[in-house]
Amino acid sequence: MVNTDFPMATRPTGAVAAGEGPYAPLLGQLRGGFRAWREELGVGPEPVAEAVFAAATGPGAPFRVTVGPDAAQMGAARERMGDEEFHDWLLGFLRLDWGQERA
Repeated sequence: MVNTDFPMATRPTGAVAAGEGPYAPLLGQLRGGFRAWREELGVGPEPVAEAVFAAATGPGAPFRVTVGPDAAQMGAARERMGDEEFHDWLLGFLRLDWGQERA
């Protein structure tokens, strides 16, 4: 999560903005989860820009570059977990209580 003011520039639209539809209850939780993520583990834009520049100009740069403690934590979780376990972990990481049943 890059800690910038970008989220302030986003606006919900359509049914979600009107508080309707199956995803409307999730919106507030998701925004709160993202806010907490930025505050607790977010990295500033400078280290991200430096990593992008290094990857774009460095010889033999890796395909993926993780920047920040959140990226390392999420990458490690994804590597050691199956799909369902990672899904559940991600819901907890974002503090979401979606209540969706799996098919």
